[in-house]
Amino acid sequence: METNLTKQNGYSDNLPIGDIFVKEGFNPRKYFDPTEHLELVGSIKENGIVQPIVVRPVTKGTGGFWVVCGERRFRAAKDAGLTHIPVMVRELGETSAMVIAIIENAQRANITPAEEAQSARDVLMGCGNDRQEAIRLLGWSQSKFDSRMLLLHADQAVLDALTERKIKLGHAELLSQLPTDFQVNTLAKIISEGFSVSDLKGKLALFSLDLSKACFDKTECKTCPHNSSLQASVFDDHIEGGKCANHDCYGVKTKAAMEIKKVGLYEQYAVVFFDGTHQRQLRHQLPAWAERRGQGPV
Repeated sequence: METNLTKQNGYSDNLPIGDIFVKEGFNPRKYFDPTEHLELVGSIKENGIVQPIVVRPVTKGTGGFWVVCGERRFRAAKDAGLTHIPVMVRELGETSAMVIAIIENAQRANITPAEEAQSARDVLMGCGNDRQEAIRLLGWSQSKFDSRMLLLHADQAVLDALTERKIKLGHAELLSQLPTDFQVNTLAKIISEGFSVSDLKGKLALFSLDLSKACFDKTECKTCPHNSSLQASVFDDHIEGGKCANHDCYGVKTKAAMEIKKVGLYEQYAVVFFDGTHQRQLRHQLPAWAERRGQGPV
């Protein structure tokens, strides 16, 4: 078989299916619907592979190829009993191959924002954390890139549920504001009780603490994923106003600020007491958090 890996667009061939491999964790698409897979197997048995898959050499001179684009067709072809499969062979580095795979999947239906987010992270790492280069390679807007990166604050269980179509993007965006343990417990209730995005937004708004009333320095809060103001800048679904969903952090910062205030007042007064009005108000407004710590807003 003649090869010319120096050609920019590669070459077409009909390769033995046993010479083609799937690289674990490479494909931007993480979820393959079983019903859709069976339908594709039936179509391939009937019509064969209409569009070649894209592959790249595993290593020059050693034989074998990695799948770049078309893993669904490759899997279905194996199950359909094909011995050979049409391919387009291209010589690609890891980052270039990843970008091509993401673009190819983005142009097809059903790739989820969770899969996009995880892929964007891989491209960013391949660019040495150069965000502008990653955006250029992906061909995304700044806002889309920022929203997908912020979505990575969602727990893996939340991202998996979004990928498997068990929840909507709005659910995942709202859940990503919560601390990890709250995300997991709240996710289970969303799935089991069928809470809508609107339901979750309302409950999270009641659960979160108003940063405008905080007595501590809020500089760090400006870039904190638990701050709804950060989410409002990139997410379609968010709670209004600057609210903090991390009660532990809010409490620690409040206590530290009060202690500093207390030390300052000692210089003027011999004895200083702080009443518990604010704490009583929090307990009154947030019984779910006070009584069921770690379970989240629902």
